[in-house]
Amino acid sequence: MGFITLLKAGIKRQKGSIAGLFILIFTVSVTLVMALTVYINSSSYVSQEMSRMGYGDMTAWVSNVDNLNQLTEKIQGLSDVEKVENQTVVFAGYGINGINSDDDGQLIAYDSDKYPYKFLNNGLSEHEDVRAVGKGEIYISPSLKLKHNVKIGDKVHFKLSRNGEEKVFTIKGYFEDPFMGSSMIDMKSFLISEADLLDVNDILSKTSDFDILGRDGAMLHIFQRSSSSLSPSEFNKSVNTNTGLTQYTEFAYSDSSIYGFMLILQNIFTGFLITFVIILIVISMIVMGHSISNAIEQEYKDMGIFKSIGCTSGKLRLLQFLQYVSGIVAGMILGFVCSIYVIDLAARLTITSTGLLMPTTLPYGWCMLTFVIILCVFALFIYIKTVRIVQISPLRAINGNTQGHASYIKSNTLFKSEGLAFHLALRQIASGGKRYVGTGIVTILLVFFVSVVGRMDTWIGPNGEGLMNVFSVADHDLGVKPLSNVNMKTVENIISSYSQIEDKYEIAMEKVTVNGVNYTANVIDQPSRFHILSGNTIRADNQIVITEFVADELGTGIGDSVTIKNGTLSHTYMVTGIYECANEMGANIGMSREGYAKIGNVNSYIWCHHYVLANSSVSDEIKTYLQKKYPVDMEVHTNSWSGLDGIVSTMHLLTKFMYVIVAIFISVVIGLTSSKMLLAEQRDMAVFKSIGFTSLKLRVAFVMRFGIVVTAGTVIGIVLSCIFADPVITILLKLFGISKFESTLGFENGIVIPFIIIVLFVVFAYIFSRKIKKVDITTLINK
Repeated sequence: MGFITLLKAGIKRQKGSIAGLFILIFTVSVTLVMALTVYINSSSYVSQEMSRMGYGDMTAWVSNVDNLNQLTEKIQGLSDVEKVENQTVVFAGYGINGINSDDDGQLIAYDSDKYPYKFLNNGLSEHEDVRAVGKGEIYISPSLKLKHNVKIGDKVHFKLSRNGEEKVFTIKGYFEDPFMGSSMIDMKSFLISEADLLDVNDILSKTSDFDILGRDGAMLHIFQRSSSSLSPSEFNKSVNTNTGLTQYTEFAYSDSSIYGFMLILQNIFTGFLITFVIILIVISMIVMGHSISNAIEQEYKDMGIFKSIGCTSGKLRLLQFLQYVSGIVAGMILGFVCSIYVIDLAARLTITSTGLLMPTTLPYGWCMLTFVIILCVFALFIYIKTVRIVQISPLRAINGNTQGHASYIKSNTLFKSEGLAFHLALRQIASGGKRYVGTGIVTILLVFFVSVVGRMDTWIGPNGEGLMNVFSVADHDLGVKPLSNVNMKTVENIISSYSQIEDKYEIAMEKVTVNGVNYTANVIDQPSRFHILSGNTIRADNQIVITEFVADELGTGIGDSVTIKNGTLSHTYMVTGIYECANEMGANIGMSREGYAKIGNVNSYIWCHHYVLANSSVSDEIKTYLQKKYPVDMEVHTNSWSGLDGIVSTMHLLTKFMYVIVAIFISVVIGLTSSKMLLAEQRDMAVFKSIGFTSLKLRVAFVMRFGIVVTAGTVIGIVLSCIFADPVITILLKLFGISKFESTLGFENGIVIPFIIIVLFVVFAYIFSRKIKKVDITTLINK
C-alpha cells in the first residue's frame, strides 16, 4: 500500500513531465503506425493483386505480332517456362479535357471471369461491384485524376488514324490496375467493353499502314517454373534469346520490377517517416533523461530519507520507472487508437500515386512488436539514468549535501553595466551547462532533419522540375516529335514567338536488349549532354554509357563490352561511362545517333526535338497550341509526366506534416525543459528579485540563454546537413534509379527555416517563463 501511495505521489509531482512525455510519444506513435501501415499494407496488397490478376514472373507488352499463338507456343516450350497467358490490348494515343497524353494508353476489354479488376466508387473511398462495362463507357486509373482534372462524365478521345478517325468514350468510373496504375508508369490501362474493342480493331484493320496511329497488341504474362533457378534478369535473357519476342516487344518487366514501380513512392515516403520517427524517439529520450536528472536532484534529500527508513534503491528506481513508463504506454495506446483515423487519410492520399486503394487494416502484430522494442529501449534508458539513485547516501542527503543545482550567482562576475540580461544569460549557461546540452542536441537533430526534408522539397520544385531533370536524359523544357513530314522550321518559328530558343538537340527512346536483357536506349545526337557520373561520354560509334542500375544488374563496368540487339540486328559496344538517368528506375542505356545506326533505322520518325527555352513558364501554352495545330502529325510534351502532380503534391504535403510535428516537439521540449530549470532556479530568481530585478528582465535573460544555445545548435545542424544531407537522400532515392542527389542550401533552407526554428524556441521559452512572475521573495525564507 505504501508503494502505491509513493507512486501516486510521484506521478502527481511529475505530472508536467509525464504529460509532456505522453504528448511526445503520442506524436511518435501516430507517425510510426501510419508509416508501418502504409508500407506493410501497400506492399502486401500490390503483391496480392499482381498475383490475383496473373502478372506472371515476367510480362512482355508486344504489338504487331504476325502470329501471336505461334509466339506464345514458342515461349511456352522453353524448359524454364511454366505457362504463358495472353491478355489482348490495343495501344493508342489519347486526350482528356483537351490535354493529350505524352504516351499511348492501352485499351483492354473487361472480362470479369478471366481478369477480375477491382473498381472504385466516384469518391475513391471504397470498392464497388461492377459486373460489366457498357458500350461507350470507359474506366480509368485514379492516378490520371490529378494530371487531367478528371471528372465522371468527361470524354476520352483515342486517336486511331491520321485521317481523324478516333474513338470517344465517356468516363464511367475508376478501377485498380496493379500492373500499370502507379503514377511512376506513363502508359495507362483503360477498361472498355468487348464490343468497343472489336470496333477499335475493325477501324485499325481498315486503316492504311501510313495513316494508322493505333496498333494491336497483347500483354504476355510469362510464368517461370518453380523448379527453375534462374534470376529475374537471367529468365528475361533466356526468353529473349531463345524466342523471337524482342522483334515485337514494346517493353518487358519482371514482376519484381513492376512491384518496385508500383511501390517506389510509398517506400521513399515511409523511409522519410521512419527516419523522422527515429529522430523523434531520440529527442524524447533526451527530454526524458533531462527530466529524470532534475527529478533526482530535486528529490535527493527525500530519497536519502526513504533509504534511511529501509526503502531500497531498487524500489526507488522502480518508482521512477513506473512514473515515466505510464506516460509512454498511455501515449502509445492513444496514438495507436488515433492512428486508425490517420490511416484512412493516408490511404486516400496514396491512391493517386499507386492507383490502388490500400487496405486500412492496422498491422497489429508489427505495431505491437515495434512498440515493445521502443518500450524496451526506453526502459533500458531509464535504468541507466536512474543509476544515480544507487549512489545516494542517506547521511549526506539528510545533512544537506544534495549534489543538486549549483547557484550561478557569483560575485565580481554577475553584474555589468551594459548588456545585463545577456551577461546574466551567459552566466546561467556557464554554471548549468549540462542542462543545455540536451536542448542543443535536440536543436541539431531537428534542424538537420528539417534541412534534409527542405532540401528534398526544394529540389523537387514547385512543379516537379528537379525530379524531371534527373528522369530526363538531358535538360529541356519542350519536346516535339514529328510523326509525319512536318516542317520543323515552321514549328520552331511558332515556339520562338512565345520564347527564345536557347538550345536544342534530338533524342530517341528505343527498346533494345543488352546481353539479352530488355532496356530503353536513350539515343541522342549530342552525347556530350549525358549527365556523366564516372568515366567518359560517347566519343565513337561503338561506345555506350550505362546507368548504375544497369551496371549492377548486368555485372558490367567501364571498359567492358556488351551486345545490343534491336529486332534482328545486333552489334558489340564498349561501355565508356556511367551516367545519370532515372527513367525506367534506371533501366536504360545511352547511345549516340551513329552508334544506334548500326542496329536501327535512324531515318524513321523516331526523333524527338528537345528545346531549352529562355522562358520555361510558357511550355504548357506552347504545347497546347501545337497539339491543336498538329493533332495527328506530332507528339508534344513538356518536361513532365502523368504522375508528376501527384508526386509533387504528396511530397509537399509530407513536408508540411513534418514541419507541424517539429513545431509540436519544440513546444513540448521547451515546456518540459523550462519548467524543470525554473523549479531548480527558484531560489536564485527570488534572490534576483530581492535586489531589484524585474520579472520581465529575468524572463528576457531566461529566453536569451535558450536563444544562444538554439542558435549554436542551428548552426551545427546546418553544417551537418551540408555534409550529410545529399548522401542520406541519395540512399533513399536509389529506389528511383537516381544515383547521385545534389542539392543547394538555398535561402529558404539556409535562412528562413532555421530562423523559424530559433523563433519557435524563443517564443515558447518566453511563454513558459511566465512562472517567473509567481516567484516571491518569501521563497528565501521558506528555503
